Amino acid sequence: MKKIVYWSLFYQVITIFLLLSYCFGAKVSLEWDPNIPTPEGYRVFVREVPNGFNYSEIAWEGTNINCTISDLKAGKTYCFVVRAFDGKSMSGDSNYVFHQTPEIRPKNIRLNDKTLSWDAVLPAPEGYKIYIRAIPAPFDFNVAAWEGPELSHELEVENNIQYGFVVRAFTGDELSSVSAEIVCTFEPDPEPVVISGRPKKLIIIFEEK
Repeated sequence: MKKIVYWSLFYQVITIFLLLSYCFGAKVSLEWDPNIPTPEGYRVFVREVPNGFNYSEIAWEGTNINCTISDLKAGKTYCFVVRAFDGKSMSGDSNYVFHQTPEIRPKNIRLNDKTLSWDAVLPAPEGYKIYIRAIPAPFDFNVAAWEGPELSHELEVENNIQYGFVVRAFTGDELSSVSAEIVCTFEPDPEPVVISGRPKKLIIIFEEK
Protein backbone atom coordinates (compact mmCIF):
# COMPACT_ATOMS: atom_id res chain seq x y z
CA MET A 1 0.00 0.00 0.00
CA LYS A 2 1.35 3.40 -0.92
CA LYS A 3 2.09 5.64 2.08
CA ILE A 4 0.32 8.99 1.93
CA VAL A 5 1.82 11.90 3.86
CA TYR A 6 -0.52 14.75 4.66
CA TRP A 7 1.30 18.07 4.75
CA SER A 8 -1.08 19.34 7.38
CA LEU A 9 0.68 17.04 9.82
CA PHE A 10 3.79 19.14 9.62
CA TYR A 11 2.62 22.71 9.63
CA GLN A 12 2.67 23.17 13.38
CA VAL A 13 4.98 26.07 14.18
CA ILE A 14 8.16 24.93 15.91
CA THR A 15 9.51 27.23 18.59
CA ILE A 16 13.28 27.55 18.84
CA PHE A 17 15.01 28.56 22.06
CA LEU A 18 18.56 29.78 21.94
CA LEU A 19 20.89 28.37 24.59
CA LEU A 20 24.31 29.92 24.21
CA SER A 21 27.54 27.99 24.64
CA TYR A 22 30.70 29.63 23.37
CA CYS A 23 34.33 28.87 23.03
CA PHE A 24 36.07 30.72 20.17
CA GLY A 25 34.30 29.09 17.27
CA ALA A 26 30.77 29.94 18.44
CA LYS A 27 28.35 27.15 19.34
CA VAL A 28 24.59 27.62 19.55
CA SER A 29 22.20 25.12 21.15
CA LEU A 30 18.65 25.00 19.77
CA GLU A 31 15.43 23.58 21.19
CA TRP A 32 11.96 23.38 19.66
CA ASP A 33 8.54 22.01 20.52
CA PRO A 34 7.87 18.49 19.22
CA ASN A 35 5.71 18.21 16.12
CA ILE A 36 2.33 16.46 16.49
CA PRO A 37 1.98 13.81 15.14
CA THR A 38 5.60 12.71 15.60
CA PRO A 39 7.56 12.90 12.32
CA GLU A 40 10.45 10.69 11.26
CA GLY A 41 12.83 13.44 12.28
CA TYR A 42 13.89 17.05 12.07
CA ARG A 43 16.38 19.03 10.01
CA VAL A 44 18.05 22.27 11.01
CA PHE A 45 19.19 24.80 8.43
CA VAL A 46 21.50 27.75 9.02
CA ARG A 47 22.26 30.82 6.96
CA GLU A 48 24.59 33.74 7.48
CA VAL A 49 22.75 37.03 7.10
CA PRO A 50 22.10 38.44 4.48
CA ASN A 51 22.40 35.15 2.53
CA GLY A 52 19.35 32.97 1.87
CA PHE A 53 18.80 29.38 3.02
CA ASN A 54 20.23 26.53 0.97
CA TYR A 55 17.90 23.64 1.80
CA SER A 56 20.26 21.15 0.19
CA GLU A 57 22.77 21.85 2.98
CA ILE A 58 21.54 20.35 6.24
CA ALA A 59 23.30 21.66 9.35
CA TRP A 60 21.82 18.93 11.58
CA GLU A 61 19.40 15.99 11.23
CA GLY A 62 17.98 13.70 13.90
CA THR A 63 15.02 12.69 16.01
CA ASN A 64 15.79 14.86 19.05
CA ILE A 65 14.05 18.17 19.65
CA ASN A 66 17.35 19.88 20.40
CA CYS A 67 20.79 20.12 18.83
CA THR A 68 24.03 22.09 18.91
CA ILE A 69 25.38 23.91 15.87
CA SER A 70 29.15 24.43 16.03
CA ASP A 71 31.89 26.25 14.13
CA LEU A 72 29.99 29.50 13.67
CA LYS A 73 32.13 32.52 12.88
CA ALA A 74 32.56 35.12 15.60
CA GLY A 75 30.96 38.51 15.06
CA LYS A 76 28.43 37.27 12.46
CA THR A 77 24.62 37.25 12.40
CA TYR A 78 23.00 33.86 11.73
CA CYS A 79 19.44 32.74 11.07
CA PHE A 80 18.20 29.28 12.17
CA VAL A 81 15.13 27.33 11.07
CA VAL A 82 13.80 23.79 11.64
CA ARG A 83 11.79 21.55 9.32
CA ALA A 84 10.11 18.25 10.17
CA PHE A 85 10.42 15.41 7.65
CA ASP A 86 8.96 12.01 6.93
CA GLY A 87 10.68 10.13 4.11
CA LYS A 88 10.98 12.50 1.19
CA SER A 89 8.24 14.78 2.52
CA MET A 90 9.28 17.86 4.45
CA SER A 91 7.30 20.52 6.33
CA GLY A 92 7.47 24.23 5.89
CA ASP A 93 9.79 26.38 7.97
CA SER A 94 9.49 26.89 11.69
CA ASN A 95 9.77 30.41 13.00
CA TYR A 96 13.11 32.04 12.25
CA VAL A 97 15.57 32.79 15.05
CA PHE A 98 18.39 35.30 14.55
CA HIS A 99 21.50 35.55 16.63
CA GLN A 100 24.74 37.54 16.42
CA THR A 101 27.76 35.62 17.68
CA PRO A 102 30.06 37.66 19.93
CA GLU A 103 33.49 38.88 18.86
CA ILE A 104 35.71 37.10 21.38
CA ARG A 105 39.25 38.49 21.47
CA PRO A 106 41.74 40.04 23.91
CA LYS A 107 41.05 43.75 24.41
CA ASN A 108 42.79 46.84 25.80
CA ILE A 109 46.20 45.83 24.45
CA ARG A 110 48.90 48.08 25.87
CA LEU A 111 52.66 48.39 25.76
CA ASN A 112 54.78 49.67 28.64
CA ASP A 113 58.43 49.83 27.62
CA LYS A 114 58.85 46.28 26.27
CA THR A 115 56.07 44.62 28.29
CA LEU A 116 52.88 43.82 26.38
CA SER A 117 49.72 43.33 28.46
CA TRP A 118 45.97 42.90 27.88
CA ASP A 119 42.64 42.33 29.64
CA ALA A 120 41.42 38.81 30.42
CA VAL A 121 39.04 37.11 27.99
CA LEU A 122 35.78 35.61 29.30
CA PRO A 123 35.01 32.75 29.45
CA ALA A 124 38.55 32.10 30.71
CA PRO A 125 40.72 30.46 28.04
CA GLU A 126 43.59 28.03 28.50
CA GLY A 127 46.06 30.78 27.66
CA TYR A 128 47.16 33.49 25.24
CA LYS A 129 49.47 33.72 22.23
CA ILE A 130 51.46 36.73 21.05
CA TYR A 131 52.21 37.15 17.36
CA ILE A 132 54.87 39.56 16.09
CA ARG A 133 55.61 40.92 12.64
CA ALA A 134 58.33 43.20 11.36
CA ILE A 135 56.45 45.72 9.24
CA PRO A 136 55.66 45.47 6.31
CA ALA A 137 55.73 41.64 6.58
CA PRO A 138 52.35 39.97 7.40
CA PHE A 139 51.60 38.00 10.54
CA ASP A 140 52.27 34.25 10.50
CA PHE A 141 49.52 32.81 12.69
CA ASN A 142 51.08 29.36 12.47
CA VAL A 143 53.96 30.50 14.68
CA ALA A 144 53.43 32.30 18.00
CA ALA A 145 56.27 34.34 19.49
CA TRP A 146 55.04 33.41 22.98
CA GLU A 147 52.20 31.56 24.66
CA GLY A 148 51.17 31.16 28.28
CA PRO A 149 48.41 31.79 30.84
CA GLU A 150 49.71 35.20 31.99
CA LEU A 151 48.14 38.53 31.00
CA SER A 152 51.49 40.17 30.17
CA HIS A 153 54.85 39.29 28.69
CA GLU A 154 58.18 41.04 28.23
CA LEU A 155 59.02 41.13 24.54
CA GLU A 156 62.33 40.15 23.00
CA VAL A 157 62.78 42.67 20.19
CA GLU A 158 65.55 44.54 18.42
CA ASN A 159 65.99 48.28 18.26
CA ASN A 160 65.26 50.43 15.20
CA ILE A 161 62.75 47.96 13.72
CA GLN A 162 59.04 48.74 13.40
CA TYR A 163 57.03 45.88 14.90
CA GLY A 164 53.36 44.97 15.01
CA PHE A 165 51.95 42.96 17.94
CA VAL A 166 48.63 41.13 18.34
CA VAL A 167 47.26 38.69 20.92
CA ARG A 168 44.88 35.73 20.61
CA ALA A 169 43.34 33.62 23.36
CA PHE A 170 43.35 29.84 22.94
CA THR A 171 41.83 26.71 24.42
CA GLY A 172 43.15 23.50 22.94
CA ASP A 173 43.27 23.95 19.16
CA GLU A 174 40.66 26.72 19.15
CA LEU A 175 41.77 30.34 18.77
CA SER A 176 39.93 33.57 19.46
CA SER A 177 39.71 36.43 17.02
CA VAL A 178 42.78 38.64 16.70
CA SER A 179 43.19 41.60 19.04
CA ALA A 180 43.78 45.12 17.84
CA GLU A 181 47.35 45.61 16.62
CA ILE A 182 49.93 47.72 18.43
CA VAL A 183 52.70 49.16 16.25
CA CYS A 184 55.95 50.36 17.81
CA THR A 185 59.59 51.06 16.97
CA PHE A 186 62.01 50.58 19.84
CA GLU A 187 64.81 53.11 20.15
CA PRO A 188 68.18 52.31 21.76
CA ASP A 189 68.90 53.78 25.17
CA PRO A 190 70.46 57.24 24.81
CA GLU A 191 74.18 57.59 25.35
CA PRO A 192 75.15 59.41 28.57
CA VAL A 193 75.71 63.11 27.99
CA VAL A 194 79.30 64.25 28.59
CA ILE A 195 79.51 67.88 29.74
CA SER A 196 82.48 69.71 28.32
CA GLY A 197 84.81 71.57 30.66
CA ARG A 198 84.98 71.25 34.41
CA PRO A 199 84.48 73.42 37.50
CA LYS A 200 87.56 75.47 38.45
CA LYS A 201 88.92 77.59 41.31
CA LEU A 202 87.31 75.66 44.16
CA ILE A 203 88.01 77.55 47.45
CA ILE A 204 86.84 77.50 51.06
CA ILE A 205 84.82 80.61 51.90
CA PHE A 206 83.79 79.72 55.46
CA GLU A 207 85.49 77.71 58.17
CA GLU A 208 83.39 76.43 61.09
CA LYS A 209 85.17 76.44 64.49
